[in-house]
Amino acid sequence: MKQFVILAVTGLVFFTQVHCFAGEDPSLFSNGFRQIEWGTHKIDLPDLGLSKKALKGIYASGDSNVLFMPEKGNLEMVFKSVPLLSIFLKFRDAAFSGVDMVFSKPDYQKALQSLTLEFGNPLASTDNGLEWQTDAVSVVLTDREIMVTSLHP
Repeated sequence: MKQFVILAVTGLVFFTQVHCFAGEDPSLFSNGFRQIEWGTHKIDLPDLGLSKKALKGIYASGDSNVLFMPEKGNLEMVFKSVPLLSIFLKFRDAAFSGVDMVFSKPDYQKALQSLTLEFGNPLASTDNGLEWQTDAVSVVLTDREIMVTSLHP
């Protein structure tokens, strides 16, 4: 019986470790946004349904962004249970560096609840909004926007 308990506990520990490391990083945005990893160069982006003109708007140097709206591009226009009005993918020197998700004001509590479940209570409340930070990203929630910025582009 003792051997069975030891074997069962060992198996449970192994399964838990494999499950945790085989899946997504514990943070929703640790590696990037959806299928796009932080630091991905514009020429290495997956097919997002963007026009060549939109891709040309991502500058080789400096800051730029690409706008997604319903029926423009093929990103799903929802964050958790929050319907999104638009998504801005942000680039610095043509490398993916952040995302801004715009929602309707009535959905603020849903956005706050989703972020609090993901990251815990906000670290700060500033004029910019509520702020969270992990080793990988900074997250700011305003009354209509979730702004995620990679800390290691």
